[in-house]
Amino acid sequence: MSGREVRFIVLEDHPPGSAAQVAADLSGDGGRVVAGWRRPPPGTEVVCIGTVRDPHDAAAAVLCAVGGARLVVEAGGNRELIDRLCDDLRRLGDLDHRVGGPDG
Repeated sequence: MSGREVRFIVLEDHPPGSAAQVAADLSGDGGRVVAGWRRPPPGTEVVCIGTVRDPHDAAAAVLCAVGGARLVVEAGGNRELIDRLCDDLRRLGDLDHRVGGPDG
């Protein structure tokens, strides 16, 4: 991403457990990893990790992002939902959308 700080990572078709490692890497500069879409208190460095399967999940994830959290999303929804989520996240910061597993 050419030196810019990635704030959001969306994983599609990745093996179970890979999101936890990605979140640990993303929080390497001191952020705390939390499961689920909980908005962080102001001034708190948080990486939220969870699955997006439906519009409710997507809305909750975007609200966390608006609140300042970094995200690692396991994409479990249909193509339209995931594309819309990625578009929304790109409006808020740098997105790394990884498709096809860690080597794909």
